[in-house]
Amino acid sequence: MKNTHKRMLGFFGLSVVATMTVVAATMPTPGVSATASPSVTDTITVRVLNNVPTAEIVSPANGITVTKPTQHVTVNYEKIKEITIYIKFIDEDGNESANHIFYHQAGLDLSEPGTVEQDYTLGSGGFGYGRYVFSVVGVDENDGELPLDQIALDFTPVKAVAEQNEEDGMVEVRFIDYQDDVEEIEIWLEGKLIKTVPKEDLDKVQKLSFEDKDSGTYTLELKAKYADGSSARMPDIDVDFDAGFVPHTDVPDTGRFFRNLNIASEDYLVTGLIVFFVLGIVAFGIVTRNKRSTNLRRKRH
Repeated sequence: MKNTHKRMLGFFGLSVVATMTVVAATMPTPGVSATASPSVTDTITVRVLNNVPTAEIVSPANGITVTKPTQHVTVNYEKIKEITIYIKFIDEDGNESANHIFYHQAGLDLSEPGTVEQDYTLGSGGFGYGRYVFSVVGVDENDGELPLDQIALDFTPVKAVAEQNEEDGMVEVRFIDYQDDVEEIEIWLEGKLIKTVPKEDLDKVQKLSFEDKDSGTYTLELKAKYADGSSARMPDIDVDFDAGFVPHTDVPDTGRFFRNLNIASEDYLVTGLIVFFVLGIVAFGIVTRNKRSTNLRRKRH
């Protein structure tokens, strides 16, 4: 009876499997239509409109350092009927000029957003290397003046960065960009000239030793020199220094098999290995000798 039940259950299971297989085989297979339709890609720029007067300086970016004098100024504005873009110059000693008008337009449609696109040449208007501050002022429907946006950038003959190399502990200075008339660059630290880099070496990494310094953040002062003897101060660059990355120089580094150890450490290791092998050989001799003595005694007995 039990065998009959088992056979019935088995046949029923096979029937279910067969039925599912037939149904799956007869189901329509999803496919891709053979009719190709032309593909069209649309680029849509969405600009969200505000209900209050606004303006945004899109370019140049805030906080950048540039060596090229020509900068493209882009400002988006909304809900204002008059716009003025001012520029203020701050020299290397922190002296500020008055705001002077770079761009002005009145009679704007309050209901229509707009964009200002103008080029400005850094260094013009009697200014030179230093910081330039761009600010936008708008006039709303009630004739009120509103400060809307502001950015600042540094104009310099040379753009540089500095960081510590954790392998050798040296501080590395890289000159990313520089103007063609720069003849050499002086690197100063804490009021002391520590390196002069000639023009032919400006594309090379400059390594500075800070081995006598404590850990901390240091400011490097850079000064560009020209063929006519004039010079220009560049924006200072900060570098984080960790004295723990500086290798000890009490004893020369031997490298090779013991890269991270000095001669004194290597001598200790070699001496220890010699003592270990000598003691091993002596111990082996003693054990061998004792074995021979024991065997002789046994033979005599």
